[in-house]
Amino acid sequence: MRMRMRKKPLSIMVALLFAFTLVLSACGGNGSGSGGNSTNDGSAGDTPAATDDGKVYTMRIGTGSGGADPQPFYLRAYADKLEELSEGRIDVQVYESGQLGNMAQLIQGVQDGSIECVSFPTTYFATVVPEINMLDVPYLWNDPGEAAGLLNANTTSLDAALDAKGVTMVSYIRNAGRMLISSKDLTKVHTIDDLKKLALKTFTQPSELLQDEAVALGGSPANLDIGEVTPSLQNGTIDAAMVGAGIYAPFGMYEVAPYMLLAPRDPMISCQIINNKYLESLPADLQDLVFKAAEEVFSVSYEYSAKYEQDCIDEMTAGGLKIIETTPELEAGIQEALTQCGEDFLKKYPEMQGLYDELKAIQN
Repeated sequence: MRMRMRKKPLSIMVALLFAFTLVLSACGGNGSGSGGNSTNDGSAGDTPAATDDGKVYTMRIGTGSGGADPQPFYLRAYADKLEELSEGRIDVQVYESGQLGNMAQLIQGVQDGSIECVSFPTTYFATVVPEINMLDVPYLWNDPGEAAGLLNANTTSLDAALDAKGVTMVSYIRNAGRMLISSKDLTKVHTIDDLKKLALKTFTQPSELLQDEAVALGGSPANLDIGEVTPSLQNGTIDAAMVGAGIYAPFGMYEVAPYMLLAPRDPMISCQIINNKYLESLPADLQDLVFKAAEEVFSVSYEYSAKYEQDCIDEMTAGGLKIIETTPELEAGIQEALTQCGEDFLKKYPEMQGLYDELKAIQN
């Protein structure tokens, strides 16, 4: 079993980056949100030089995201860094915007080896590795950046669960906080009872725990492909979505669902996963570089992701989105409901308690 290298220096890096993020927030962060050079043609750079024996290893990385989203931004930086470190011995090709398939196809592809590497929010892999649900336990993490940094800096039994499915975690990636956006007027929501009365049909990502959260807030979960969410909000098939600002803005969801409640704010984490057989086919030095490249670009992607999230909120606000702050009563009600949701999930799946305890322990 090829485990991720333990990257202890990231613990210090995360603390420094938190400070940097606070400075960005104070300054307002109004950059362009550009994601760097496009790799939509499947190429991450110039044709690489062959090794002495002529062997060049191709790594295709698929993601459902595109454009300025933090996932492809990270992958472009990763591709450049790995090609640099390997001196062209690995040809990294990034395929954005679902070019290698939808989420289900990416998940299947990385397991069977037809796709070498993929990147998406961790919750999508919970359908294959249920233990990943533990990363979404409400109030486990303070911030998506903290979560990604701590997970990268430590190994847990989740690594073995992934290995059992034929894959290895290369890196966790900062994403954003989940917030509730709706076509229904949320300005009159002052308590958890007010929210529950709306009985929102809510798009959530596909993990069981996140769907339980929608129910705990009085709604009913809806499973949709991300491209179906905006038209479904528009035609009334659903009333709400609970993901992040970085998804709401580029898909124009705020134009048909113009109310956003700044809750529950639980962190979304993205990931980069590689097929084990492909990883083990690489020479040992290149295997190490696969992880080293991720470590070296983590800080850049962290800073970009934090800024991109705020840029998206600013863009939507300028476009007419109404931002609703939670009242103390609503905040307390949401926290109580979601905390109970997490406790109930662990009672249902007591075999995951050990992993949950590990995740709590790495925060100390």
